[in-house]
Amino acid sequence: MLEQFSISGTGHAVGSRIVSNTGLAVSMGLSTDWFTKRTGIDERRVCGEGEDVLTLAVSAVESALQSSGLKPDMLGPETVLLHIQNGLTAFTPPSGVILANALGLKGLRVLSVDGVCAEPVAMFEMAVLMLSSNRCSRAVISSSVDFLPIISSKDRGTVGLFGAGAGAVVVERHTTSQGMSAKVMSLQWVTHADHAALGSIPVLGYNAGPEGVSVQAGFYDMDGSGLVHTGLSVIPPLVSRVLEEAGWCHDDVHLVISHQPNVRMLNVLIEALGFRPEIFPMPASRLGNMGPASLLVNLSLARDEGLLRPGQRLLLLAFGLGFSCGAVAIELLPGEAGCDD
Repeated sequence: MLEQFSISGTGHAVGSRIVSNTGLAVSMGLSTDWFTKRTGIDERRVCGEGEDVLTLAVSAVESALQSSGLKPDMLGPETVLLHIQNGLTAFTPPSGVILANALGLKGLRVLSVDGVCAEPVAMFEMAVLMLSSNRCSRAVISSSVDFLPIISSKDRGTVGLFGAGAGAVVVERHTTSQGMSAKVMSLQWVTHADHAALGSIPVLGYNAGPEGVSVQAGFYDMDGSGLVHTGLSVIPPLVSRVLEEAGWCHDDVHLVISHQPNVRMLNVLIEALGFRPEIFPMPASRLGNMGPASLLVNLSLARDEGLLRPGQRLLLLAFGLGFSCGAVAIELLPGEAGCDD
């Protein structure tokens, strides 16, 4: 693993429109607390007028670059943009290329990933490997999502869960004046493709016409109880392996930044993992499930709220459809930012 690197900036953006799950329940003829009791989500942030999965990603990356002291014209081939997106902007070019163009990033290298909730951990590993092998000097990891267009308004199992948002983090090989020195102690992720059917959006067909091709797709279909059961069987062993490789025990961890499917499921998982609940920030209660953006949005929020401090042991945790899950053990090194070793 990379001996030392810098988390030089973070950023996030969420949909500007607030949807109350109480109001949603009333509109569907349910008791006012129907969704809140089952999910722990009080309200969600969804796209407002003029917002979509691309505009949110642009805002998140711009914020991350600004907090890193960087401008778009400062980035060239020494920088790689690793972008994860769920929500279409185009079939081609790839979503990351569209994002880079919208940001005015002309010289950097771009890799796009068609991912869901766990993929930020895999992209973090790619960034770490590229930095440690001198294949880049800087990586911008970003993710964005807008679930609302693919959710059935009649499906009680999904309609009260999801939001829209984007997150980004800038990591660099050398410590910067804005950065926080860190060391990856362990990073692991796994995929159990035999559980692929637990959540899907099927493509039902293509129809070619004189003006183009229309694509028919189903609504997002999810086996919620199956996802919970699978998560409880595969996530705790993975986390145990990461802690063992890092040389940590549960009580050594100061903060866990996690993907948040919903508050209720996360509380069940926290108990199964054996962590103290108070080390898990819970923004999902006011944002909703933000899929692949969840981990990076929550990391950015934690930094903004002063929860990331030198000397801490930080665990990043993500899991979701695939079924995939991953975790990163990070030590935030003591000392002043900007002091290169």
